[in-house]
Amino acid sequence: MWAGAGLTLARRRWPVKPRTLALPMGLAALPDMFHLLPILAWWLVGDGTFATVRAYAIAVPGSEPGLPPIMRLLSHHLHCVAHSAIVAAAVTLLLGARCCRAVAVAVAVQVMASDIGGADRPRSAAASVDNADLPHGQARTASHGDRGPELFPPRDHMKLTDFKALSFDCYGTLIDWETGLFKALAQMVDKAGLQGRSRDEILATFAEHEADQEARTPAMPYSQLLSVVYQRLAQAWKVPVTSEQANIFGASVPDWPEFPDSAPALQYLKQHFKLVILSNVDRISFRGSNARLKVEFDAIYCAQDIGSYKPSPRNFEYLLRRVQEDFGLHKNDILHTAQSLFHDHAPANAFGISSAWIDRRHASKGWGATMPPPGTPKFDFRFESMAALAKAHQEALRAG
Repeated sequence: MWAGAGLTLARRRWPVKPRTLALPMGLAALPDMFHLLPILAWWLVGDGTFATVRAYAIAVPGSEPGLPPIMRLLSHHLHCVAHSAIVAAAVTLLLGARCCRAVAVAVAVQVMASDIGGADRPRSAAASVDNADLPHGQARTASHGDRGPELFPPRDHMKLTDFKALSFDCYGTLIDWETGLFKALAQMVDKAGLQGRSRDEILATFAEHEADQEARTPAMPYSQLLSVVYQRLAQAWKVPVTSEQANIFGASVPDWPEFPDSAPALQYLKQHFKLVILSNVDRISFRGSNARLKVEFDAIYCAQDIGSYKPSPRNFEYLLRRVQEDFGLHKNDILHTAQSLFHDHAPANAFGISSAWIDRRHASKGWGATMPPPGTPKFDFRFESMAALAKAHQEALRAG
């Protein structure tokens, strides 16, 4: 049928020049071209925005779940762009250029208005993260206005005892990396005459350079990356430093102190869960921190093993794959436990992994040594310390 129709059209002489088709084709394809902007943002900004792009791709209707997120976005929207353009071209040939231009404008405006007003497709990558469904229903979210958490009603049907493994971010959650970092930077801060700046201001500057360097050199071991960040800070603060000083800073991770409640809480939780580390450091640096935590983790997955830094989706893909290979556990068996909304909770949301926020900075404003997260990450539990998490688990056991 389509072949016959095509031959019939080919035999007719249409008074429409090829360039006349460009306007209606472009206008008809415009709405779906608009949806390709998150991909462009990812390419321009870097891997840090990929968690929101992934969540957006997951929500695209009719896309193939087995494909990588970027391929899902491309295949879906490029297909829609091509389909809209072909339809517009066909209508132009049938009705004439003037009539079709008006129709194309009306269709484009209507479709874009439906997207903005709340169509089935997500309005933006950030909105998809905010509203993505997690395995257990509605989640709690962290507000960005004053950094304080804005909690939705607790989900009574979810219990800590539902999980078989706890995957941990280490630095900021178990190890007091902000104290360690600030102490290691103290000499350079003094030389730069920055005593008037608050600790959080110093740490925020560190966070900007660290996140940027991790995106630039994802395969660089963390101790070397810290050395580069130290030199970048010295340049920004106009302080001369030596390579030896930079290397000393890079090797300072084992000196960063543990939070006092980390080791006792981990020793208790070890009796009930598989304990897994998903950290942005290298193995040598983590070895010193592990000794401070006084527990044997069941698995340690470091950025050095993965070849990228959180919040890259590669780290969470690696986590899910290795936990299944090593322990036969699946996504719903894991509770990701972390302080950083940027490094951990935002990408955990994108993967539909349940999470517990260890809000070590509950008494402080701002984000400290981490970047602000994209969108409004969700979490399923919130505790101000590891001790509070262990206590809540004890209470859940008693409640049955």
